[in-house]
Amino acid sequence: MALFKRNVAKKGLSINQGLRQQIRGLESQEIDPGITQANQEAQMMKDRGLSSSAIGLFKQQSDRAQSAAFSQLQGRRSALAGAASIVEGANTAGLKLADLENEARQQNMMAARSSAVGLGQQKMGLQKYKQEGLFNYYLGRKQARQAQINSILNAGVMLGSAALGKPPKSSATTG
Repeated sequence: MALFKRNVAKKGLSINQGLRQQIRGLESQEIDPGITQANQEAQMMKDRGLSSSAIGLFKQQSDRAQSAAFSQLQGRRSALAGAASIVEGANTAGLKLADLENEARQQNMMAARSSAVGLGQQKMGLQKYKQEGLFNYYLGRKQARQAQINSILNAGVMLGSAALGKPPKSSATTG
């Protein structure tokens, strides 16, 4: 009987140790730092538009186009007639730059929102995974305790039957 109790205790101890290792593994899991960092970067970029170098390049190209247009105008008449179209071209370029800037801001805002949603989904998924793991841990402990109780009860039935001199009825034959 003592040998049986030791075997049951060892089996229960090894099951509990395995379950505790699973819990430690669950508790140590975190979201990938790269995902968190990417979200932080997206949040910092959400209010930004075009980079200063892109704006500078756009303005430089616009200025070159104006200079080329002025150099093609020779004489007072053509200069007066063409000046209006050059000014209109400069205004159009300014509006186009503002549109590009606004579009870049909107894209950055959408990327930041998408990143935040993705991070939120990752956090919820990890939390759900941990909760399921804890549930499985406690369910496993309950099953291990039930197995120990069943083993002890079976041993008691066997000992009682042996003391009375009757063979025990197995649970497989009854029913």
